[in-house]
Amino acid sequence: METIKQKRIIFFILTIIGAYMVLFWSINIENYTHKVFSYVSNPTPYTDYIIGLIVYVCITFLVFLTKNKAYFIIWNIKAFITLVFMITYEHMYWLDAYGYYSVAISDHYNSFFNADGTHNMKYLNYLFTYIVGNSYYSLKLLNSFIGFLAILLFYKSYLIIMNKLSLKVEKNFIYWLFLLPSILFWSSIMGKDPMNLFFTSVFTYSFIHLLIKFKLRYIIFIGLSMFMVGFVRPWFTMIYLFTIIFYYLKLTDIKQIILAFLLAPVGYIMLMSFLHKFGVDSIDALFLGMSTVAKNMAYGGSSTSVAEIRGFGDYLIYFIPNFITAVFRPLLFDARNPFTALAAIENTILIYMFYKYILKNFILIYQNKYMKFLMVYILAWSLFYVILSPGNLGMAVRFKLQILPAMMLLIFISRSIVLAKDKKDTFATNYVKIDN
Repeated sequence: METIKQKRIIFFILTIIGAYMVLFWSINIENYTHKVFSYVSNPTPYTDYIIGLIVYVCITFLVFLTKNKAYFIIWNIKAFITLVFMITYEHMYWLDAYGYYSVAISDHYNSFFNADGTHNMKYLNYLFTYIVGNSYYSLKLLNSFIGFLAILLFYKSYLIIMNKLSLKVEKNFIYWLFLLPSILFWSSIMGKDPMNLFFTSVFTYSFIHLLIKFKLRYIIFIGLSMFMVGFVRPWFTMIYLFTIIFYYLKLTDIKQIILAFLLAPVGYIMLMSFLHKFGVDSIDALFLGMSTVAKNMAYGGSSTSVAEIRGFGDYLIYFIPNFITAVFRPLLFDARNPFTALAAIENTILIYMFYKYILKNFILIYQNKYMKFLMVYILAWSLFYVILSPGNLGMAVRFKLQILPAMMLLIFISRSIVLAKDKKDTFATNYVKIDN
């Protein structure tokens, strides 16, 4: 009874805060959105916002039809972040979403998908206008809903793994996964991140199913995700490919080592062919180009000094420190504003849980095929982002969105495995051994 009363009090307080934010923002709407609408000559922000609210009602009705209370609550929180909270963030910073919006509502945008991810996202949002209209808020909400679907697929992957390992599903994990600040925030913007995350979730969901039983449809979904993500961030096609190769390559199997050695030239030719599309003619040029991109992003209050990586030797030297930066920073000593401070608190918790449930039980966890896949995916992601992320910790948080759901699955499922082992739960422990 006391718990119900506490929940009602918390709900009441949050409702008051939310209502105040809506009222405050409504009064100051034109001042807070001048950056968005300075790009275009559009109807008043109020008209634009009303269109967004109509789209919100339609999407919310679809979520309501699932009859899942948790989905309904989480979607409304996510919509609040998209339509209300992010107005403050957009008022403080210039975002690439403004460029997507200005091009998307142009009647003269008649191009097609090509090798430029930014171009493709502008064109995709242009196509979205035929669904939700020429409203900045409706487009942003549709992008946010795509992010919602992506996290939903990760949650479904969690349920599948827990079921196959005969482990008890943690009731609150759904809220940890959907409402972790970095996931909630960066999957709610208009841009590449929600779409990139969606293809990653399809890849993850399909691969996990494939580990359970070989079915052609999951091969097709993996192929489609690898193909489509190339239109958003082309190097993610390589990340998915490396994930598959690293997962199935066994260094203890002499036959696989010989096969890998024989296929290495073919892989090199394919990689160079892929890089040639972006004007890169050597591996050293790739490292130097990515290092230059990282330096160009090293601006603002979240910037850090970036070591120049000119070749494979520099890459190996800086891999471990840059890996820690890409995956676990900013930390508390990096906090420069409320957003990085929140990310720092989040990372501190993740480090603690990562150490307690994964590093201390690494062999047990890695021997599980599902956990191995998640680890390998994070490793494959890091091969690129140990260069791109360290220059700007604000951007590092944004880039990490693509592995955060996988990290959450890895940590929480590992936690369940470790607890089952520690409690000497015979059935659960034996099942993990069988699965190894």
